[in-house]
Amino acid sequence: MTYQTWTVEVVGVRRLTMKWKTYWEDIVTVYRVKIEGWPAGIDSLPLTQACSGVGDTERLLKSWESGETSWHKLTEEEYAIKKQKQDMHAKGGEIKEQRPRKTHSDKGKKRVKHG
Repeated sequence: MTYQTWTVEVVGVRRLTMKWKTYWEDIVTVYRVKIEGWPAGIDSLPLTQACSGVGDTERLLKSWESGETSWHKLTEEEYAIKKQKQDMHAKGGEIKEQRPRKTHSDKGKKRVKHG
């Protein structure tokens, strides 16, 4: 699984689909929230890469259920600090900025299925 859906009451969105690849752009930037209390020893990656087995997955789930891991609403000052750090990492080449996908040339046209 490359994404996980969580209920995010802190931003007023009942269900939110999160993809690690676009976490900064789609979650932090749009909703001004971040994840706090991520369990030590579990990388912030898609779950198929972060969790080395059932034990890690159960520990992460329990952490969310107990509230130990949760969403934190950022103030504009906190967001500005995080954005500055994000920009520094991007300029240093430590992270790749996500570029919008190009639109298909046949967008809006009905596609014929073969086979």
